[in-house]
Amino acid sequence: DQAISTLEQAVLKYPQESQLYITLFDLYERAEEWTRLENLLQELRPKVQTLPEEVVLAMSQLLQRFSNGSFGH
Repeated sequence: DQAISTLEQAVLKYPQESQLYITLFDLYERAEEWTRLENLLQELRPKVQTLPEEVVLAMSQLLQRFSNGSFGH
């Protein structure tokens, strides 16, 4: 949980650092922290015009796995 909080702060501070997102998305997925992912994305939207391409790709893959219901409920 501490790791997720630290990474969220880092992402908001350095929105172009794609590796931060990749690590954070991995933690969200492992912890099934979907609400926190949504909250972060809502916070980022007004601040970041364009995300790095690999972040957009990683995010779409993550959301696809989430929406496919491949996670335990």
